[in-house]
Amino acid sequence: MLQTVAGHFRTDTTTWNLLQWAYGRQKVRYAGCGGYYSPAHLGYGKTSITAVVCKRLELGDIDRGNLSNGTPSAHPDAEHIHDIISHFRSKHYWMLVNAAEVSAPPQWDIDPPEGKLKPVLKKNGKPKMIVCPVKKRPIACRIEFVGYSDAEREKMILNARAAYETWWSLLSHLTKVLRYNQPLKHWKITGIGAKRQPWNSIVTRVG
Repeated sequence: MLQTVAGHFRTDTTTWNLLQWAYGRQKVRYAGCGGYYSPAHLGYGKTSITAVVCKRLELGDIDRGNLSNGTPSAHPDAEHIHDIISHFRSKHYWMLVNAAEVSAPPQWDIDPPEGKLKPVLKKNGKPKMIVCPVKKRPIACRIEFVGYSDAEREKMILNARAAYETWWSLLSHLTKVLRYNQPLKHWKITGIGAKRQPWNSIVTRVG
């Protein structure tokens, strides 16, 4: 749906879709220095911004050809989003940016392998044996525990879900900021665009 504000037509979108557009299609993090944090803080390390941008152009990751001061520039809406997020705490900034750049939220549906006992094998594939110190002959096969205990698996699943909910809470906060101020020229925020607890909608099949 198109909305018009101050003479501009705006397209409905969600905050999650907007972030994917800004950091995925617009590659706003590579479009010049921009933002509050230093290049090193933004993940460039000791590499200059110019070198990063040139490499991205070579790989075809940036192909818009829109130049500003010799480096590609992003859409003003993307730059505005980047400016807002750059003032978040570092770990929250990266949680949003990393997810948006790969178009995938933090993984919550992990399935750690269940713990089990298995024989310890030699390089030739045969089991290692425990040798009786008196009779000098094998009496049992060596075994090891692989995978995770039930308690460990539960903790890992809960931690993954907690990380997802933190990410969702950041999206929710950003949504409120954008819907209240409506600072974007091309986009109109209509919602978050992601479920808060998607695991609650999983239907378990029986039989």
